[in-house]
Amino acid sequence: MIHKITESAMTPNPRVGNAFKAMRALGISEQTVRPVLKKLLKLYDKNWELIEEENYRVLADAIFDNSEDKVGSNCFQ
Repeated sequence: MIHKITESAMTPNPRVGNAFKAMRALGISEQTVRPVLKKLLKLYDKNWELIEEENYRVLADAIFDNSEDKVGSNCFQ
């Protein structure tokens, strides 16, 4: 069976791309952004406005908080 690939399946959500771009400007990789962004979208019930405010500040804060948690837990092992 041949599956038809739709254009929407090939083009990512522009909001996701903008979030990646904003975080890339801070030196944060897409690989780091993706899981945090997914958690925030779930937490905020897919309300992008809350994530996009202040140039994605809540996303950046969540990423930095997540990385501090990882560093802190490694210090005590």
